[in-house]
Amino acid sequence: MITGFKLSPQQRRLWSRHPDRGDYVAQSVISIRGNVDGERLRAALEEAIARHDILRTTFVRPAGMMPLQVIQARDTAQSHWQQMDWSDQSEQNQENRIEAILQAERSQLHRFDQAPLVRAVWVRCSAQRHWLLLTLPSLCADTPTLNYLFTELVQLYVRQITVGQITVGQTAELSSVGVQYAEYAEWQNQLQQADLQVDDEARAGQTFWQQQPALSPLTPPLRTQTAPPERFKPARYPIQLTADAIAQLNDQSVQWGVSPAVFLLGCWQVLLWRHTGQAQVAIAVACDGRQYEELETALGLLVRYLPLQTELQEDTCFHQLLNRIQEAWQGLAEWQDYFPDGELPQSFPAIAFEWVEWAAERTVAGLSFAIEQQWVYGDRAELRLTCVSQAERLSLELHYEADLFSPEAITCLTTQLQTLINSASADPTEAIARLNLLAEEERLRLLQGFPVRSTGSTLIPDQTPADYLIECIHHWFERQVEHTPEQIALVYEDQQLTYRELNQRANQLAHHLQQSGAKPDRPIAVYLERSLDLIVAMLAVLKAGSAYLPLDSGLPPTGLQARLTDAQAEILLIQRALLHSFSPEVETVICLDGDQQAIAQQSTTNPISSVTPAHLVYLIYTSGSTGHPKGVAVEHRQLFNYVHSVVERLELPAIASYATVSTLAADLGNTMIFPCLCRGGTLHLIAAERVADAQAFAAYCVQHPIDCLKIVPSHLQALLDCPNSAEVLPRQCLILGGEICRWTLLDPIQTVLASQASPCRIFNHYGPTETTVGVLTYPVEIGHTERSPAASVPLGWRSPTRRSTF
Repeated sequence: MITGFKLSPQQRRLWSRHPDRGDYVAQSVISIRGNVDGERLRAALEEAIARHDILRTTFVRPAGMMPLQVIQARDTAQSHWQQMDWSDQSEQNQENRIEAILQAERSQLHRFDQAPLVRAVWVRCSAQRHWLLLTLPSLCADTPTLNYLFTELVQLYVRQITVGQITVGQTAELSSVGVQYAEYAEWQNQLQQADLQVDDEARAGQTFWQQQPALSPLTPPLRTQTAPPERFKPARYPIQLTADAIAQLNDQSVQWGVSPAVFLLGCWQVLLWRHTGQAQVAIAVACDGRQYEELETALGLLVRYLPLQTELQEDTCFHQLLNRIQEAWQGLAEWQDYFPDGELPQSFPAIAFEWVEWAAERTVAGLSFAIEQQWVYGDRAELRLTCVSQAERLSLELHYEADLFSPEAITCLTTQLQTLINSASADPTEAIARLNLLAEEERLRLLQGFPVRSTGSTLIPDQTPADYLIECIHHWFERQVEHTPEQIALVYEDQQLTYRELNQRANQLAHHLQQSGAKPDRPIAVYLERSLDLIVAMLAVLKAGSAYLPLDSGLPPTGLQARLTDAQAEILLIQRALLHSFSPEVETVICLDGDQQAIAQQSTTNPISSVTPAHLVYLIYTSGSTGHPKGVAVEHRQLFNYVHSVVERLELPAIASYATVSTLAADLGNTMIFPCLCRGGTLHLIAAERVADAQAFAAYCVQHPIDCLKIVPSHLQALLDCPNSAEVLPRQCLILGGEICRWTLLDPIQTVLASQASPCRIFNHYGPTETTVGVLTYPVEIGHTERSPAASVPLGWRSPTRRSTF
């Protein structure tokens, strides 16, 4: 006769669906740094096994019956312990071998009726680096079990050092073990068999589950075959979220009163809905049964997967979906003990979601213990999104059946999920049908019909496209920030900002502008001296959803006020020093240095606005040489189209050094500013004193070599009138514009470039403000002697026409 305990409902469910299969295991990889005593580590593990019955449990199956839990005696507590020494191998080889060891351990765990079922491999990588690999049957452990076992193992190892003895079975000075798993299993079985006539809670629990809607079968997207293979081959794919994405996700979760787990589950459901088009999306959600104080540190299989089904429609706002999910999840957790585990329908979800929290790194007695990897394969889910929270870190893993999904399909799903999370975090009020799903490369490929490759920091068309997707220019910049957050974006004298810093400062000012009344097509005047603030202000105005009106600080007060009045500008950005000579008549004056404290309290996240490509991006006044100055209004789509065209026509390099020397009150400098900041370059905003001093400008170029420069011919002529004039020439591209360019200027330049074998190319670029910066381009060939009979350089040819696409 076999003496043992009945399986819990969770164990019966697992056994009935996957009997005698060693693939369903719980595994943990623990890294240990410091001088570890292997024998004491083993003794600590076996002390933990002695404390918890479930770690000494085998599963013996009487003929024709479900297995029984048979608990081995405490004095027989042991693990299957292996010890390996890889100290003679490289660190890379050591890491590569870990996965092979884990797979080998899984294959060894196939007899559940023979003790010990806890398998451990201790790997010595060096005197100070070690790994401990633990493998248990899923019948014995879930993720919280691995966490608590990790914490207890650390405590017991330290105790071994303190006591100075290697003993097994000695009572540890730890919190007493509460409910043993066999007791929990008995309680769960009693709940399942409760008399509904007298037990009101059991009756309410059964009613809750009976009232749940029928599950709509959901076929996992992108499967390579329809039927699950006989053999379960689990695999996983890591998904890394950026620090900014995690911060934004957490902020939005707090704002909408949901947990990050609910937020990510919402994203997972939307992704599946977008692929399948099914109105009802059901997902198996992991619920931890440790909802009572007595069970908080219990070891064993207490987690069960429960079906959460939500209705999704195109006009459903994402934050509304979150509220539905949170309410449904709370109901599942409240009544999980009464879920009919033994009656799972065929339509039970094959797609799952799991939120787990790993124990934080522990540093004790000169040693550092940390969970590096951890997973549990219990219910057979074809796809499972696991969200791992550890200390302040958040990472995602997509677990899947390797025989059902190709690597390309998994890469596609994870990339889309990352994009969708970023989109939902940026604006949870957006309808779920409008959340961005495709990465930029894929979106351009599908919408525009040409392949795009990523250099790691910028997106480059593999072929010259006939059309571009038109959007707002600041959105292009924001995407570049995601690619190169730590790249230097802006330099002014000895000050500089990375792309992340520039974006965050512009975001703070943009939020402040929105609170001050910024609106589309309502210009915001920018009256600033050359400084980092000048570029920050331009970007902030665009991000706020308005258009900027740049004012030249050299204008008299009457000219400044005339432009403000004509443009009907209600907001003016200014510096404190400029207020001494100008008293603007506008509704709102924002002093960047005076209001710095209020601006710095604003959010650093990208603001949301209603601006579209058809709205104004800037308003620039002409010089008035033919009469009164007039304002030229340029839209986002026109500037966006120009930047794309000029990058292609002038072959402007990405991730290069650009210099802007002209006033921002004219559009001449836009040829440098936007192609640079939208494509990962470094923009050098040259100080006014250097712009007017040839020697100072040349000295700057020696210290900070410039790749691309656009300049007025007469200004360049003045800069060349110095002994080291060759230093002012850029290394890759010289663009002349704004006035007539004569061959007498280019002849000596070509001579210098030819003597230095410089690859620098020269372009004459012309166009009135009304055509958006420039529309004609003439490439000057170095050493080419044939020239127009006219003394001036030809204006060239019109850039190819672009068809706007929305």
